[in-house]
Amino acid sequence: MGINYENLISQIQRNLPTLPTVLNELSNIMKDPNCSSIAVEEVMASDQSMTMKILRVANTSFYRGSRARVTSTSEAIGSLGFEKIKNIALTTSVFEFFSNEKEKDKLLLEDLWKHSLGVGWASRNIARILNKSWDESAYSCGLLHDIGKIAKYKLNEVENESSLLNDVKIGLDQKIDFFKAEILNHSPRHDYLGYLICWNWGLSKSLEMVVRWHHEPNPKNRKNIESVDVHELIDIVILANWIVIKLGFGFSGDKYPTKPPDALFRRLNLNSDLMHQVIERTYSELECATETMSSMEFNSSHWEQKDSKLQNLHDEFGKNTQDHVNESIVENDYTELPSNCDSELRNDFLGILSSLADLNDTQIEPIEISTEREKLIFDWFELQKKTDNSSENIELK
Repeated sequence: MGINYENLISQIQRNLPTLPTVLNELSNIMKDPNCSSIAVEEVMASDQSMTMKILRVANTSFYRGSRARVTSTSEAIGSLGFEKIKNIALTTSVFEFFSNEKEKDKLLLEDLWKHSLGVGWASRNIARILNKSWDESAYSCGLLHDIGKIAKYKLNEVENESSLLNDVKIGLDQKIDFFKAEILNHSPRHDYLGYLICWNWGLSKSLEMVVRWHHEPNPKNRKNIESVDVHELIDIVILANWIVIKLGFGFSGDKYPTKPPDALFRRLNLNSDLMHQVIERTYSELECATETMSSMEFNSSHWEQKDSKLQNLHDEFGKNTQDHVNESIVENDYTELPSNCDSELRNDFLGILSSLADLNDTQIEPIEISTEREKLIFDWFELQKKTDNSSENIELK
C-alpha cells in the first residue's frame, strides 16, 4: 500500500508555520523582471520586524563599507539588491521551522539547521564559481532542500512516532545515505514531502523542483522540468549537499552520502582542478560561518576533525590539500575567498545571523558557550561518534 502524502501534509500543516505574507508578496513581485524598488519598498513597509532585520544586515561592514549608516528601506534595497532581500526574509522565516521548545530534540534540529545553511552557502558558492547569474536562487534552493525532514519531524509529533530518528538509525547502522534508509524503512520520503510543502506555500516552480529532485542525479528521471537552468540548480544542490555532509558541517541525519556520478560533474563542466577550487572555497566560507555562529551559540555541535575531512574530500579528486593551497587559482569572474576568515565576510554572516538571534551587529567578539549547552553538544557528539563503530548498534531516543 502506497503512502498518502496529501493526507500526511494535512496532518502536519497545523504544526508547520506558514510563510509570512511579506515573503509571498516579495516572491510574487520579483517574478516580474521589471519590478521596481518602490514596489518592493511598499511590501517591506507592511512588516516592520522584517524590515528591521533587513536593515541590520545592510548595516554590516560587508555591505555598508565606508558609507553612512543605512536608515531606510530604499537605501537597503540599493545596498543589498532584490534577491538578497528576499533571501534574508526567507532565511528568517525558515529559521522558525527549526526552532523547538523540546530540549531533547533541540540539538538535532539545530544541527539540521546548520547543515541547511551550509548547503545554501555552498550552493551559492558553486553557482558563483560557475559564473551563474542566479547564485542567490541557488542559496534559497540549498537552504530549503531538506525542509521535508522538518515536515517528518512535525509528522512524528502528530503521530507520536519516531520515523525520522528510525531512518537516521538505519542509515547509520547500515552505512547508507538517509534517502536510501527512507526507502528501506518504507518511510515517507523527505524530498516529496518537501516538494508538497513548497507547493502549498506557493514558492517558485524552480525551488519546488530542486526540493523534489535533489536526490535524483539523472536528469532523465526528473519529471516536469524543461529548463536547463533548473536542471543545473538541482545538480549544484546535489553537489553542495554531498560536500557539506563530507565536511561534517552540521548533521542532517546522514553520514554516508552517495557521491554524485561522473556525469553530473561533466554536465557542470567541473574538472578535477575546478573541483579543488570548489572544495577549498566552500571550506573557507563554512569556516567563516562557523566562527560567527559560535559567537552567537548557533554552533549546534563542534566541527570536529574538519582539516582531515577537507583532506579526505580533496583525496576524492586525487590531490593534496597543501599543494592546492599553494597553487595559483585559475582566473574567472569570481573573487577568491581568503584561506582564513576575512573580517568583512564574517560581518556578512554576523549580520544575517544576528537578524535571527535579535542581536546587534556590533557584537562580533566570541562569547562563552553556556555549561548547559556545552553538555548538550558533548552528549550529541558522543552519540554520533559511536556510529563509527560498525559492530555497535545505537539506540536513538
